[in-house]
Amino acid sequence: MAAGDFIAIMDADDISMPNRLELQIQALYKYKADIVFSTQSEFYDRSNIFAGYKSCPRYHEDILKKIIFRNLLPDPSIFAKSQVLKKNPYELVKFGSDHKLFLKLALDGCKFYCIQKPLIKVRITYDQRQRRGGGIRQISEDIKLRLWMKRNNLINFTQFLLYSFVFIIFRIIPPSFKDFNYKYILR
Repeated sequence: MAAGDFIAIMDADDISMPNRLELQIQALYKYKADIVFSTQSEFYDRSNIFAGYKSCPRYHEDILKKIIFRNLLPDPSIFAKSQVLKKNPYELVKFGSDHKLFLKLALDGCKFYCIQKPLIKVRITYDQRQRRGGGIRQISEDIKLRLWMKRNNLINFTQFLLYSFVFIIFRIIPPSFKDFNYKYILR
């Protein structure tokens, strides 16, 4: 529904740095990107204590190599040309809508760039990390996403099996292991 030339995404409970939009507009033109985002700083909900960073490669080619495995674009820091998102809107699915959108944008030839400085602070809660555990419904959505990726030649059959296996294991491990994984491995 946005009518302007650009769209900046952010959740209501996150904190945007004062120069976020200025830096993203500059990067959009300097790197001839369609979507610019940044790394994100994370803080714990109740204590406002630093929880870590979500990092991502800087350049388009490096982002494309990693995005097939997992969604590494911090959605709350997205800044995009509005026509890009109008052409490829979010699909209303319970799990994986962000990842699928960014994969569709990559297939459509959109160019990504990541500013290597957190321009957004994201609130992290233990409940949020537990919800990512998923159960059967989320495992089913993960597999559907991987099948879509295979049909669109983003991954081959071996990658489909490997990625599906890894995500099934991730969905069923206890929350404490997930929390450790988010803090020290995925971030």
